Amino acid sequence: MKAMVATRLGPPDVLELRDIDSPRLADDQVRVRIEFAGVNMLDTIERRGMFRVPPRPTPYVPGVEGAGTIEALGAGVKGWKVGERVSFMDLLSGSYGEFTPVRDRLVRIPADIPSEIAAAMTVVGLTAHYLVHDYVHVKPGMIVVVHAAAGGMGMVLTQWLKHYGAIVIGTTSSQAKANVCNANGCDHVILYQQEDFPARVMQITKGHGADLILDAVGKQTIPQDMQCVNDRGTIVLYGVPSGKPEPVEPFWLMFGRSVRLCGGDCNNYTLTYEETQGRMNAVYDGYRKGYLKPNIAEIAPLADAARIHALLESRGTSGKFVLRVAG
Repeated sequence: MKAMVATRLGPPDVLELRDIDSPRLADDQVRVRIEFAGVNMLDTIERRGMFRVPPRPTPYVPGVEGAGTIEALGAGVKGWKVGERVSFMDLLSGSYGEFTPVRDRLVRIPADIPSEIAAAMTVVGLTAHYLVHDYVHVKPGMIVVVHAAAGGMGMVLTQWLKHYGAIVIGTTSSQAKANVCNANGCDHVILYQQEDFPARVMQITKGHGADLILDAVGKQTIPQDMQCVNDRGTIVLYGVPSGKPEPVEPFWLMFGRSVRLCGGDCNNYTLTYEETQGRMNAVYDGYRKGYLKPNIAEIAPLADAARIHALLESRGTSGKFVLRVAG
């Protein structure tokens, strides 16, 4: 089969399009013929050897998200049929190839949802759902900071929060991205590389601070989050592309503040098929009603995976990137 292969750990140019053997199918897996693969920051972090300890052995086929059709069933698989349209989030799947075995977080795609939409919204949709629903009850007027608000994840988070009536403060790195954030519904946008982010949050909120901060950046932003979160506020860390944050003094969270600092990993919020499918059904419902949009920046051929990785790492883009694998 055709597949994009990470030949070694390193920059985007380690990715090469190759002909390789189709993957073997374990008894508890289904084999999916991939139509579209979603591209995620996690793919670039793993390619650099920063995600797993120890790093994933090379060569390997990247990609944790995709959409397509079930082509074969493992001997022990029940409840699925050949020919069903599915999407998935599986850390070992390898969606940058024509076929991949999938074990985890496999969900059905409704007949009215295009495959490219499913590929673009599975990871961001599942993640946004637990971030918006599982830590606090988002109410009208609640002040929420969304870091990296111009990215595919940040845009869906903003849309869902605005649907519930929250006041959204987005952070991003350039005026062009700020324009994207404003068009997507952010009430305020902070250029965090040019402005004093905590001071601007306190200015915007007239000293109140943020009730909820959704942080997908990590080391660069967590210390600043602590300067502008409201008393009894919540910070959720769910990504660390800027690096692992420094340790936090637990006493600070308590004394005079009563602040919650939480960690979010989508794997812990999609433990069963019922939970995963239920979250995706909510995503598809939002898509149908028009308040959730995937904001696909580009659907590129599989052969362009290295270029897309470079674009994603440049931080000069907004929206979600998808690779066309079949056709």
